[in-house]
Amino acid sequence: MLLLCVFIPRFGRKPVVFGSTIILSVFSAAMAFAPSWPVFTLLYFVVGLGQITSFIVAFILVGGPRVLFSCLFLPVFYVAGEMLLPGTAYLVRNWRHLSLVMAVPGLACIPLWLIPESPRWLASRGRLQEAELVLRAAALENRVDAPTFTVSLSFMDLLRTKNVRFTTLILFSNTVSYFGLSFNLSHLYGNPFLNYFLLSAVELPGYVASWLAARSLPRRLQFIMFALLGALALLLILITMDTVTLTLVLLGKFGVLGAAGGMYNYTGELYPTGIRNTAMSSCAMFARLGSAVSPYLLLLAAVDPVVPWVVVGSLCLLSVVLCILLPETFRKPMPDSVQQMGHIQRSV
Repeated sequence: MLLLCVFIPRFGRKPVVFGSTIILSVFSAAMAFAPSWPVFTLLYFVVGLGQITSFIVAFILVGGPRVLFSCLFLPVFYVAGEMLLPGTAYLVRNWRHLSLVMAVPGLACIPLWLIPESPRWLASRGRLQEAELVLRAAALENRVDAPTFTVSLSFMDLLRTKNVRFTTLILFSNTVSYFGLSFNLSHLYGNPFLNYFLLSAVELPGYVASWLAARSLPRRLQFIMFALLGALALLLILITMDTVTLTLVLLGKFGVLGAAGGMYNYTGELYPTGIRNTAMSSCAMFARLGSAVSPYLLLLAAVDPVVPWVVVGSLCLLSVVLCILLPETFRKPMPDSVQQMGHIQRSV
């Protein structure tokens, strides 16, 4: 994510997106030929670097309600891949062959190179004629007036905003909760393949519910509603029997995903255009620390199997408190400058 803050402003969205896709496919295939565990770990780390741009792409050439649609429905394809993974792993039991199969979907992204570059990035690099052509084509297609250009801001401008602290902590909590629920799969009763499929499938209604709520509910209310649902379900595991644990975990993940889906869209609405990509990349970078911490939740299960669920539920409650401190952006124009962002904060 830190590299995104540098590469996207310098090289543009398209090269970074397709470079990440190439890394994802090539190194996934290379894992099949790893001669040792250290080499496999290194290759798997590089594969993780390739999976870092999904939510940034949603803000390239879309605006208004289309940002909402793109940001919340983009993960649907991620979930579809998760749902296909256990079935594929069940049929392809050899992990080397499975690594080769996982490299194939990247080929489907080749036709997407026809998508034009971000006009705002083109303008920031002085390529005004190319930016104007892209804007005219987009305005003609959507029957609207072409937007004006804004000045690109730096990472230091981002550090001057207090919202980044709250959104970073919220996304960190959401990430720990999400991966903590996924990694703690081994402590659930039942078939592990079926459990993984169910934990992946529940993300679909989670994102759909988040999208439907975002169309009519204020951003803070939407996040608090889903986060409280997830926290309550996970904390109830303390007083229930093992036979209903899976149901509560599925309900908890539904709440966590509903909250996380809305938070990424909320984050994009909080920051001005010139710094939006940097803000989302920076917040997501620190949120990924949560994915690094979450495997250690499994160690808490040695104390008591319910402790990981309690920790995840408590983090959901913490994110609710932090969300209250953020300004509301529902049905307000997305800011194009730091001054407009400050106006949104004062109007709350």
